[in-house]
Amino acid sequence: MEAARKTANNAKAAAARVERAAKARAAVTRAVAISKLTAAPLTGRRAALIGQMETKKSLEQFFKNFQLTGASPTNVLKKTTKETSITNASKFLSKSMLIPVRGTVYPNKLNWERAVNSLDQYDLTNAQKNLIRRVNIAIAAKPKKGRFEIRPLVKVPLSGNRSKNIAAQVNAIKKQKEAEEQAARQQNNANRRSRRTGGSTQPAFKPTGSVATYGMF
Repeated sequence: MEAARKTANNAKAAAARVERAAKARAAVTRAVAISKLTAAPLTGRRAALIGQMETKKSLEQFFKNFQLTGASPTNVLKKTTKETSITNASKFLSKSMLIPVRGTVYPNKLNWERAVNSLDQYDLTNAQKNLIRRVNIAIAAKPKKGRFEIRPLVKVPLSGNRSKNIAAQVNAIKKQKEAEEQAARQQNNANRRSRRTGGSTQPAFKPTGSVATYGMF
């Protein structure tokens, strides 16, 4: 019991360190960007950008505004790093926490399309933004699915153009389906060859009993 408790505490401490590091990196990134912007006169778009950066909403506010609740989804998003943004996106696509949004085809109470359009308003790391983008692209590339079907994970590299990302995912799904169909055809052909081979090697029929004694009529 003591060993298990220590392991759990170490895991929590490690997660906390990852979260603090991500927030620290985000803070440094903002500070550098602001310093570059303030190096020139604060006029027009530059002043607007600085004002926007200084008033970004927190991750907790993001959860509240998009009604994202529960330990599983919130912790997944909180702990997402550059190395885990792809695999963590799959958790949002496969878990039962995904429920319909009224009047939309999006499978979560979080409206992913609106979330993507609002990313710059929140203090999120690039990894967290990429997770949200990947879920949105996966949904947009396959808007409808069966009840027990899981949407394919977006593994294609993300570009700055959402339409291109969706097209790349649609193409990846098409290629995967073609590969699966080809594999199924090859398996069916192999099964047919196996059945033919098995039939030719079976022993010849030998009648028994009265048929063997008196012949077949």
